[in-house]
Amino acid sequence: MGAGPAGCAAALELASRGARAVLLERQAVPRYKACGGGLTGRALAALPEGLDWRPERTFCAAEMRLLDERLRMEVTRSEPLVAMTMRAKLDGALFEAAREAGCEVRSECRLLDVSRRPDGLELTTSRGTLRAGLLIAADGALGTAALRAGWPEAARGLPALEGELAPDADDMARLGHAPRFDFGLPGRGYGWVFPKEEHLSVGVLAARRGPLAPKQLLREYLRRVGLADRRLSSLVGSAIPVRPRPGGLARDRVLLVGDAAGLADPITGEGIWAALVSGRLAGAAWAEGGGDPRRVERLYERAVGRGILRDLRAARVLARIPYGPPRLQRTMFRRFGRGMCEALAEVIAGRRTYRSLFANPAGWLRLLRRG
Repeated sequence: MGAGPAGCAAALELASRGARAVLLERQAVPRYKACGGGLTGRALAALPEGLDWRPERTFCAAEMRLLDERLRMEVTRSEPLVAMTMRAKLDGALFEAAREAGCEVRSECRLLDVSRRPDGLELTTSRGTLRAGLLIAADGALGTAALRAGWPEAARGLPALEGELAPDADDMARLGHAPRFDFGLPGRGYGWVFPKEEHLSVGVLAARRGPLAPKQLLREYLRRVGLADRRLSSLVGSAIPVRPRPGGLARDRVLLVGDAAGLADPITGEGIWAALVSGRLAGAAWAEGGGDPRRVERLYERAVGRGILRDLRAARVLARIPYGPPRLQRTMFRRFGRGMCEALAEVIAGRRTYRSLFANPAGWLRLLRRG
């Protein structure tokens, strides 16, 4: 349920292993998705081979600043750090890839209820009833699949607000050379400017409840980056789920993947990498588990624990630096800002994991001291 990166990755994995998969999406496809549209290097590496899609722009550099402190760091790599896309294009390409792989696809199909039977699940949808051996909930942090399947609450999310801005030539010359991440906003959040082909995606995320509502925070950020007089279009709010959903990620023939599982990066807010990986792991668990629901659930939780959750736990510890109290934040950025940027770039590019920074303290210290 859900035809974003997580759901499509799961459907593709199932189809490639000979399973019968039905991909359900409540909206018409392609559909607009509130998202900055930045794919990290490790997310690019997780995309299905041969996907008929190209990014709008690709950057081998990224810029990070601490606002009001005049601290600016830029990191570069030989390989892409971030590729820019409109999510409608990426999700549409993944949806078509799932269809071509043999999945049955049903768009504009809402999930109304989930009933458990001795031999599987019965899914009541707006387009009829389905019998299934497994439900993969991939409809996002605020989706209904997990709630219908018995999880008591939604994945916890941080409020984010993003829109699109038509820049003039001066704006693009100043802000169009690399994706930009700005820390030090009220509410211990950060803002971003992502250059696309014809516009800028601009947004904010609040890590703590602050004095400003999201719209006020976004206006403040626009002022600080010299865009106060520009008009934003397609303004959409969302919740970035940076903690796993309470109640576990697998039970009673239902697996949670991507944002529905609460697998977004606690530092960058990026969720496409974990969506692609968790979706693929869910499909693999069903195939390798031979249809035995308890074995499938164990295989999936073990694989996600090793491949994603351990890394996100390490990231939550490291997130205390960029999202910590202002005094600590300023001190760490002044002393170790360059090293922190280099370490983050290693993870974004897919060369390192957050967990590996803890596994090798000497290497972590060397990165912090760099520059």
